[in-house]
Amino acid sequence: MSKNKELSLIPTVLIRKVQDQIPLTKEEIFALIKGFQDESVPAYQMSALLMAIYYKGITKQEKVWLTEALMKSGETLSWPDENYIDKHSTGGVGDKVSIILAPLLAAMGFKLPMMAGRGLGHTGGTIDKLESIGVNTGLSIDDFKKYTNENQFCIIGQTKDICPADKKLYALRDVTCTVSSLPLITASIVSKKIAEGVKGIVYDVKTGSGAFMKAKEDSITLAESLVETSKGLGAKSIAVITDMSQPLGRYVGNSLEMFECFEILDNKKLAYSDYKDTSLVTLELAARITALIKNVDYKKAYETAKTKLHDGSTKELLYKALKNQGWNGEIPKPQEKFHEFKASKSGYISSFDNEQIGWAGVALGAGRKNLQSIIDPHVGFYFNKKISSSVNEGECLVKVYYNDPDKLNDALKLLENSIMITETKTEEPKLIQDIIS
Repeated sequence: MSKNKELSLIPTVLIRKVQDQIPLTKEEIFALIKGFQDESVPAYQMSALLMAIYYKGITKQEKVWLTEALMKSGETLSWPDENYIDKHSTGGVGDKVSIILAPLLAAMGFKLPMMAGRGLGHTGGTIDKLESIGVNTGLSIDDFKKYTNENQFCIIGQTKDICPADKKLYALRDVTCTVSSLPLITASIVSKKIAEGVKGIVYDVKTGSGAFMKAKEDSITLAESLVETSKGLGAKSIAVITDMSQPLGRYVGNSLEMFECFEILDNKKLAYSDYKDTSLVTLELAARITALIKNVDYKKAYETAKTKLHDGSTKELLYKALKNQGWNGEIPKPQEKFHEFKASKSGYISSFDNEQIGWAGVALGAGRKNLQSIIDPHVGFYFNKKISSSVNEGECLVKVYYNDPDKLNDALKLLENSIMITETKTEEPKLIQDIIS
């Protein structure tokens, strides 16, 4: 190796290059990630690099190479054709879409090897929801492949073999306040999806008070970054910007959200009345990825999705897959013990502080305050009202399902200022806000 090449791989030299906004080469980025993995690049130097990226940014090409380096830090999967696809949501309150979307897309001819996450901060996690009814999400890679092909979809938690450098890097981002860096968010999300070996990805990017990206402009920027980076690594992708200014659907809480999923598949009328927003986001994502991958008309794909959601095929595939992963077939029901959170005055619902509602769920026991927290799968909320709904003083706004009276009190304190009632009616927010392709 020449002296210039040796010099170019010294971490301090690379950190300075990022600080000076001089693009890194692919070799330099791969060397940094490999060095961080084998600890030849210590955490304090990687922290400095993360801070440099946070403040100075990196180019689109560097972002693709960083994503590829994280993806190639562990095991990667491969599949025989373009029908293997996946979905990612940036997280929200009451977002249970993956649990319905996966079997719906399977019913439409796709296969989905889906790695999902646990609750993060104020947002819920698909893995916690599935585990609340006894689904085993800790499968080996071999079983993951087997069930994906046998059941047409399979949802598991992230394994130690997939993108291990990302997991290590995320822990460092968490303690260096660099989690919100756009290039680092993008590389973390896309690396895991590309490692699954999928040929297409649909991103559900949330915007509003319950999202991590609260401003629509920021959500669009993230969506564009996710789409362009995915395409840079060979996966067709599209992003849908969806509203998260109020809870999605009616239920928030792990087994409660599973109950809503079963209700949507069992009752077509409820699906487009009580659970309209959950159903419509699911259909939009299904139609968009189908139109992209199969090169068919979007409206035709939407109508097919709408038919498949309620002709029994989606329900059959969901039941089959969950049972093969340990579910006993018993549909969860909301428990009888609940508290009615009532309106303090009459008027119209004008807004929700959706992040505050998410933290109220954490206080209740539906999420984690720390890594040692034990989730109560049965607690949560049922929202009787949506933005623009009329309310009367003393009317129940939220049913709060609880087990611990002290946790109930903590949750109620957070709910107190999370629902705004005004005298004039507010327009209902637009559910599907933008498409990034």
